[in-house]
This record gives sequence, structure tokens and C-alpha cells, in this order.
Amino acid sequence: MIEFVKRYSLASWALFSVMAGFMVYQMLKLPEPFIWGLRIIVLVVVLRNTNRKFVDKTGLKLTYLFIAWLFFEIIRSLFFAEGYWMYKNIINQLLLVFFYFVIVLSANMRLVQDYLALYWKFFIPMVLLSLIVYRTPAGYDYVPFMVLAIFYGQIPKKQSLFLFLILTLFFFSLTQRNDLIKLTFSSLLGLSLAYLYIPKWIFKFGQATFLLLPAILLYLASTGTFNVFKMDEYIKGDYSQEVNTDEGIEHDDLKADTRTFIYQNVFYTMTKYDAWVLGRTPAFGDEGVQGFWGKDVETGLIGRYGNEVGVMDILLWYGLIAVVMYFMLYAWASYLAIYKSKSKYARGVGVYVAFLWMWAFIWEKPMVETFFMVDLILIGLCFSKQFRQMNDIEIRLWIRGIFAVRRKKKKLIII
Repeated sequence: MIEFVKRYSLASWALFSVMAGFMVYQMLKLPEPFIWGLRIIVLVVVLRNTNRKFVDKTGLKLTYLFIAWLFFEIIRSLFFAEGYWMYKNIINQLLLVFFYFVIVLSANMRLVQDYLALYWKFFIPMVLLSLIVYRTPAGYDYVPFMVLAIFYGQIPKKQSLFLFLILTLFFFSLTQRNDLIKLTFSSLLGLSLAYLYIPKWIFKFGQATFLLLPAILLYLASTGTFNVFKMDEYIKGDYSQEVNTDEGIEHDDLKADTRTFIYQNVFYTMTKYDAWVLGRTPAFGDEGVQGFWGKDVETGLIGRYGNEVGVMDILLWYGLIAVVMYFMLYAWASYLAIYKSKSKYARGVGVYVAFLWMWAFIWEKPMVETFFMVDLILIGLCFSKQFRQMNDIEIRLWIRGIFAVRRKKKKLIII
């Protein structure tokens, strides 16, 4: 057992514990300081193991600049904070600021290999734990298997069959539209890379489309021309499903518009307080016209601390300056992977990263959780000099190292 633990780096165990620890926290109903303590330990390990030599210089500067801006806003928020909820949100966002160092950490391909290997090793125990905690196999964070789906064509035959079964299990047990679409996209991307010839211009076109589409759709919605979230207007038929909840079985309308009101609320708040450039800081929530979110009993402030749309959280708390910086992270990472790499699989990761930018306008909420951590890992891979220097054969050896029964320290890693 000791040898097994030593086989993987401390940092990979720390990343793995982000989800495993959270599940234990929920199962045992531990006090909230437990999860805060776990996250602080994880962040300390991340910071101690970051190595800048693996990272593209421009990508590193963009990452540090973004972190510095968020930290500045955290400091600014302390001048406004009053009461429990304001300070709680500030602390959560402070932990998230340091979480972005996962990008730098993940430029080390050996560490990413270790991390994905741990998820593969513990898949069955994690599913069993998920059934105990959430009463569904898809309750724990399955996102790492989406990453493996991108490399489907390079995975050994037996393991690729098992991965196919895993993805099928999740597909039929998921209840959220966001998760289903992400799973479908990563799987189709992986199958396309494995069995189709894809000219380089397709990757470039895909990147440009995903990066620009949010701005185009936002403009069309603001002018009243077309709102992509109002699916009833252009998709006919009944698309509902039964979902098990604590209150019993409920019908979930897959075409329901659950996002327009979020944009309206945040935009209303930004305009009301003239906070478009700098944001409101994490001390405040939104005060939108579409719904009353309650009042802090200590401060008397109205607000909803966080939304389901990732970009709206960044805009609300950190302003347009942060949104532009955030965009640059995804744009530069996908550019490097598509234009400055030797492997079609690296280009595939670049397209997926560009897709994640688009998805941040629908979900992809920045949180100290695995689903978002994997986004940061993929950005780190795109920034990785090691990853972009590898051809398809070397990518195959790296991927197969994830599934090796006995993994040695000399397993393919380019230093």
C-alpha cells in the first residue's frame, strides 16, 4: 500500500482529494471548517509544486496577471464587508484565487498523468461512494473521464472499452443539460480525432467559432433579435425528463430558459452601481429585477451570492477587466494548442478549451471543485511546452502510461 501511494506524486493526490474529500465531507456531515481546511491543504501543496519551467512565458504572465487582479479585488472587498455572508463569500473567493495556480501546476505532464491514473484506479470505489452519498453513480465528478474521451483513439483496447462503458453509464444517469452536452461534445471530439481525418483549418475554424460565438449571441439577445436560451421558440416538441429529488419525482423541462434572468439581474446590478469596469467585489451579490434573493439580516443588503453562469460571476465581482483577462487565458491556451503543437490530439484539446470559454456563458462556474479544476488542467496542458512538443506517437505513450499496471518513474515524460 505504501508503495502504491508513493508511486503517485503528492500533488496528484492533493488534486484527487478535491472531490474525494468533498464526498466524505458530505457523507459524514462534517462541519464546514473541514472542507475549508482541506482546500487550504490542497492549495498549499499546489503552490509548493508549481514549476514555471514547463509553462509558456506569455501564458504564465496572463495567469499571474489574472490572479493578481482577482487578489486586488479581494483586498478591495474588505473595505465593504459586513456580516457573516459577505465574509464567507470573500473567503471562498480567496481560496478560488489561489486555485488558479493549478494552471501552472498542470503544465507538468507527469503530474497530469498521475492525476488521471488515480481517477482510473479508483473509479469503482468512487461510484460506490457516490451511490451512498448521492444515490446516483453520476453524483461524483466524472469530468476527468471527459478528458480521457478526447484521447479515445490512443487508449489501449481493453481500457477503451471500459471507458466507453463509463461514458455510457454517465450519459444515462445524468440529469443536467450542461453535463449531457459537455459529455456528448468531448465524446464526439474524441471519436472524430480517432477515426476521421481532420484538416488543420477545421481546428482553427472551431476555435474562432467558440471564442466569438458568445459575443455574437449576446449582441443578438440584447437587440431582441434572437435569444438562444429561449429554446421553445425554435425547438418544437416535449423534451422533459423525470428527476428524483428529495421531494419526490419531478419533471424537468430540458428546454426551460434558466439563464436569461441571470443576465438581466447581473446587468441591472452593474448598471445600478456603475460597476462595469471594476466589478462589485466578492463582498456583494446581484440585486436584479428578476427575483428577490433575500436580505442579509446583519447588513440589510439584498443579493444573490453567485450565479450558475461562470462569466457572470466574474463580471459581477471583478468587472470587465477580469472578463477580458479570463478570455485571454482561454484564447491564448487554445491558440498555442492549435497553432503551435505537433499532435492532432493537442489541437483537439485546444478546441475543447475554446469550447469551455463558450460554455462559461452557460455554466462552468469557477469553484474549488473537480469539474472546474479540470478546465484549469486543460489550460495548463495547452500552456505546457512538453505537451505541445509531442507528436501523436508520443501522446499515445503518455496516455497509455495512465493505464499501466505498474508505473515507473521513468514512464514517458519529456522534461
